[in-house]
Amino acid sequence: KLLKACIHWVQDFFRISATPTIVGLSENKFKNALTQSLIRDEVRVNLKSQTSTTADAASPGPLKNEREWKQWEEKFTNYCASHMGAFGIPLSYVIRENANPATDPNSYPDFVHRTVACAPLS
Repeated sequence: KLLKACIHWVQDFFRISATPTIVGLSENKFKNALTQSLIRDEVRVNLKSQTSTTADAASPGPLKNEREWKQWEEKFTNYCASHMGAFGIPLSYVIRENANPATDPNSYPDFVHRTVACAPLS
């Protein structure tokens, strides 16, 4: 279980465009970080399972004319937020407004918002 947690811990660093490091972590802090990674994985699994049920409701459909752009854009934004990408990050990271996110982890209300803001775009 700790090996799986370690893998998730490293993947979490990738999701926020950071390099994994244990520098400055005591054994207890590292074990807590591993536990948090397992919890975040459970959240991702739950979000992914909910995606199929919300996918049809969130679909923006095709854009029919330019006058409907604003409403379509809002629906598309919701659609992207409700779908998980390959790395367990909501697809809304692709259409985020700021390509240079804040580096302070306290700038985000939770880890999901941080992954959307910090996920690598390439």
